[in-house]
Amino acid sequence: MPCIEEMAMRFDLITIFPGFFQGPLDHGIIRRAREAGIIHVLVQDLREFTKDRHRTVDDRPFAARFYRLSRRGRAERHAQ
Repeated sequence: MPCIEEMAMRFDLITIFPGFFQGPLDHGIIRRAREAGIIHVLVQDLREFTKDRHRTVDDRPFAARFYRLSRRGRAERHAQ
């Protein structure tokens, strides 16, 4: 029978604001689940996957905000 650590759910959050999640993830039921090893939450900074000197993550807007797919793709591959 697998132990709880092996059955833990993994969440990869890819964001341009990684510091935003430190507070909410360190309180309440989420904190208790993390401490018990039931879930693992990994927060990735999307800007770590940029190659330009300005660490650009967005493309030109068209009625909404779009992230450049190349950055998102690198971040998603890294999360796997």
